[in-house]
Formats: sequence, structure tokens, C-alpha cells
Amino acid sequence: MTIDLQSEIKRADGFLAAKVGDGQVLLDIDAGSYIGIDSVGSAIWERIAEPVTVVALRDALIDAYQGDPTVIEADLLAFVDRLAGMKMILCV
Repeated sequence: MTIDLQSEIKRADGFLAAKVGDGQVLLDIDAGSYIGIDSVGSAIWERIAEPVTVVALRDALIDAYQGDPTVIEADLLAFVDRLAGMKMILCV
């Protein structure tokens, strides 16, 4: 699955999330895999509970974190690609 800024994504069902400090651990019980995410990853995970375009997600992160838009976009695309590879998100 190729994800770009125009993709509309949402998190897949069937994953458990547990808060750990400022981040979370996301667990796929069926596959026995997990991923630890920091506070920014947690914010993304919360925002993709409902379908959202990657560009809208990027813009929200830029507003929330006041970082370099180029870096935020690159990091976001890398993160959602990683989640897609683990089948943790869906394109809708």
C-alpha cells in the first residue's frame, strides 16, 4: 500500500493500546507484534481513530508542534508507512 498526502487513512481494528509514560504500546494480539510510540505517535494514533487525510493530519501536527513543516511531513509519511507495513492502518 502506497500512502501519500492525499491518502485517507484510519487505524485498523483489533489493536490494543496501553499508555506507557508519554507514549503508548500498540499490540496486535493475533500477529504477536507490537510497536512502542512516543507522544507524537500517540497523538497521531488518536487522530486516526476516524478517517483523515494525511495532508490534514500533517497540517494539524504542524499547528500543534510548530516544527519545520518539511521535517514533520517526512516523519509523518515514514510513520504511517511503518504502520501500514504492520497492517495497523487502512486506506479508506
